[in-house]
Amino acid sequence: MKPISTQDVLVSGKYRVYQETAEASSGTISSYVVISHPPSVVILPRFENGDLLVLKQYRHAVRSFIYEFPAGTIEAGEDLMSAAQRELMEEAGSRSKSLWL
Repeated sequence: MKPISTQDVLVSGKYRVYQETAEASSGTISSYVVISHPPSVVILPRFENGDLLVLKQYRHAVRSFIYEFPAGTIEAGEDLMSAAQRELMEEAGSRSKSLWL
């Protein structure tokens, strides 16, 4: 896809919503709405017995509780593994003995 035009719809804090028009190699032109944000990490914590840790959290966007794995934004200058450990502690109050990519 070759971008033709990009127009910001909303820029707020670390998030940007923009509309982009792009042309495919076939000549087809399409329009997309894109939400961009800084890099993030998601952790799938697995206990020794094989169970996975899943969190129940309220999310205003859906006005309900949902089930999800611990996740969050990687802070500036933070490496992936440090971010994963920090998010796991912040969201689940737990640390991992080991992490794999």
